[in-house]
Amino acid sequence: MIVTLQQQGSTHPLRDRSGLKIRQKLLAATQRHIQERQTQSLHQAVLATLGAEQAAASVQLPCDLSVKIGGRRTFTLSQEDQLNPLIIENSGIWAILGQPGAGKTALLLDLAHSFVVRAQTDERQPIPVLLDLIDWTPQQEWGHWIAIKLLKTYQLPPEYSQPWLKQGEFLLLLDGLDCLVVEQQDRCLQAIQSFLEPVENSPPLIFCTRLEDYRSCQTKLQLKGAVLLQPLSYAQIQDYLMSARSRELWHNLKKDSYLLRLGNAPLLLSMMALSYEEILIHSWKRIESDEEQYHYLLNAFIRRMLALDIPSRDYRRGKEPRPEVTRAWLSILAQAMERDRACFFCPEQLQPSWLTRRSDRTLYRLGVGLGMALICAGVAGVAVGVLVGWNYGAIVGAIALLLGLVAGLTQNTDQITLSAQDRLCSSTLWQTLIKVPGSAFVVGVIVGPALGLSLGMGLRYSPAIGALWALVWCVLFGLLWGAVRLLTPDIGTVRSPNQGIKQAVAVAGAIAPLASLIIGLVCGVGIGLVTEPSFGLTVGVISGLVTWFLLAFESLVASIQHWVLRLILVKNRQLPWNYSRFLNYATRRHLLQRVNGRYRFIHELVQTHFVKY
Repeated sequence: MIVTLQQQGSTHPLRDRSGLKIRQKLLAATQRHIQERQTQSLHQAVLATLGAEQAAASVQLPCDLSVKIGGRRTFTLSQEDQLNPLIIENSGIWAILGQPGAGKTALLLDLAHSFVVRAQTDERQPIPVLLDLIDWTPQQEWGHWIAIKLLKTYQLPPEYSQPWLKQGEFLLLLDGLDCLVVEQQDRCLQAIQSFLEPVENSPPLIFCTRLEDYRSCQTKLQLKGAVLLQPLSYAQIQDYLMSARSRELWHNLKKDSYLLRLGNAPLLLSMMALSYEEILIHSWKRIESDEEQYHYLLNAFIRRMLALDIPSRDYRRGKEPRPEVTRAWLSILAQAMERDRACFFCPEQLQPSWLTRRSDRTLYRLGVGLGMALICAGVAGVAVGVLVGWNYGAIVGAIALLLGLVAGLTQNTDQITLSAQDRLCSSTLWQTLIKVPGSAFVVGVIVGPALGLSLGMGLRYSPAIGALWALVWCVLFGLLWGAVRLLTPDIGTVRSPNQGIKQAVAVAGAIAPLASLIIGLVCGVGIGLVTEPSFGLTVGVISGLVTWFLLAFESLVASIQHWVLRLILVKNRQLPWNYSRFLNYATRRHLLQRVNGRYRFIHELVQTHFVKY
């Protein structure tokens, strides 16, 4: 049986109140992820075309499963729900193997659903988490990579995920191993093996990959069991097409063994049922190459999806993107996702790597540099103008404009990080501020006296004033950072498209200026009352600028980078200005899936087709 590690005489981290609360949030997030993926599958699209619930309920897409457990003989299951008890009884590492489009991911999602239901009723069971291996690299230690994925996917902080992973609290459900090149697949399996071997009560794990790819890997995990998804039989294809009201398609397929062989993959069979009206059967049969027949089907599927008369919530009738424009934009997206090795995409993840021409990259750096220059000039000019005089402020602003332009042109702008969570979690200091209670107060203790000494308050006036200055900074910085923590998403939070952009704008345009104003006024007035008004003004301005710089600068720069990049891409017609609206449009046409505010292609085969054609 699958059990979780629990030592006697100690409080288990998942058994206290906060641990149980986090556990329920993770289970709810996983359940939501599964439901969103399953309801947007092509099989569900076929059922939707039938209309009547009774007819839809009768359409099944069965797939025989060949199961091998340990040294036992291989046996066959005809229903997926029979597999779950076998995995529970034989806990360990399981592999789901099959051909492209055989339904490996669909089976993994079905298993994940049953494991979530089980974990919700039994707190001793591990937490199922779905992770995609496409962005794994050999340079990443396995446990660290899992912790980062759990943070990005479920917003689970590393201080929870890392010990829970070592204690076997997660049921890891891994997809996308076959998206790595063969050499990296082998090294990924080695990393998994190295991580699991020294771990007592190693966590259960299920992974999907293509049968041929796993056979070609030199590293073989010590599997407890393996499942091979068998191709659909002719009888199963016939039953499915007849139930889906595709009788004519069946009569044409059964006369051609090559086309019938395409239909033994559930994904391609669903595509046939959805796109038959776009298929010229005689032209299809005349194609001699198996690969060309396959791409003919994918082209027919895409044409059919773009021709569907679906009421759009995103565009007014007649204002939808033309099919050729939609294909071009999706092709650019597919190429970028393949280049960045990403399985999900959201508009805030636009990166300079989308700029393929040297002139566009130069224009991008110039735009970012100009934006940074204006910020530096404005802040420095106003500060000096208030403290010294506006003539000096203008001179300093001009110098800052030049320096900012140079800094913008010479800095590394290859990566844009808009998400407040990503920026904070990439820094050890900010991780400490977010994770450790009262740490912001400690920073205030450090920053306050440092600024006090630099301004000479403790020496020029009295130690009491220096102590007051430090106390003010402790309180204000603690309150300030508490507000920023609110921007960090809670565990399992539902993301909205452009959430990172909204966070960056909120920090740079609202929170940082307001906080700077409050801290500047409090510090300036407070110090001015106990010392001199002119010195209070200096302290207030400097305090406000320091606060603004700590909070807003990175968000502001990231926002400038994003909007300059988007303007160039729109100018080049590589994407529309309202990208989220377009992605939602493609999702309603079953070319993309939207999961927790992020987008992915309906299947890896569709994404690969957009890359090549």
